[in-house]
Amino acid sequence: MPRSPTSLNTAAGARRAGVSNAAIGAELFLSEATVKTYVWLLLTKLGLRDTVQIAVMAHASGLVTMGDDGSAT
Repeated sequence: MPRSPTSLNTAAGARRAGVSNAAIGAELFLSEATVKTYVWLLLTKLGLRDTVQIAVMAHASGLVTMGDDGSAT
């Protein structure tokens, strides 16, 4: 189980930008396997099919916004 909602939010936010699981893990001091588990938990809990849907939901909920250059912030 994720250690905090913040970890899940960070994982969700990073997935929207196409950041790799390894890079997310490095940022959160987690293994890549743990990040994969977090992503799977997000998909399962939210009833989503893939990480693209995580990105869309994160953007729609205001968790992630797009910068002027199109990058996620």
